[in-house]
Amino acid sequence: MARVKKARRNHKKKPESLLAQEIRNEIAAVILLALGLFIAYCLWTGPDNSAGTIGAVGRFFYLLVRNLFGEGKVAFPVLLIVLGLGKLRRKVRLDKITFLPWVLLFFAVLVYFQLRLPAAERTIAGGWQGNGGGLFGASLTIVLLTLFGEVGAYIFVVACIILAVVGIIKKTLSEFIRQLFIKFRY
Repeated sequence: MARVKKARRNHKKKPESLLAQEIRNEIAAVILLALGLFIAYCLWTGPDNSAGTIGAVGRFFYLLVRNLFGEGKVAFPVLLIVLGLGKLRRKVRLDKITFLPWVLLFFAVLVYFQLRLPAAERTIAGGWQGNGGGLFGASLTIVLLTLFGEVGAYIFVVACIILAVVGIIKKTLSEFIRQLFIKFRY
């Protein structure tokens, strides 16, 4: 008898925990959307907007995102907005399998932006000023160039982009290529 009562109690708590999880997802979605939209607006208006529409916090976010991500700064709020919309539609769970490919793609693009710069400008100081891939792109690029050289760094970045795309679309590379050939064949 005691087991039956305990099972019923657990059954009653389950819908409440699902509701709590749904509320947490919606709160996370609203925060991601609001932050993504605010950062996008800050990047659009720039740090010295004369109307004062972004305020001190907006200027801080502008400088932080520009310095950390450089030319990839536009992708950061887009990533936040996409994740927020996905959570709102309950199609995106922020687990490792969903989130890590997006992060890998983002950082691979930052390194690519940094690799495009002349060799003399691929410094941490240049990254902190928002050049290339920003501070993250500069740091990762220096590590990759030290370990693999320039050609190896490009190969590594391309491999990371391919891995990220496979993780994002959740299909094998051969299946993805096959579907592309079928689609463009007609």
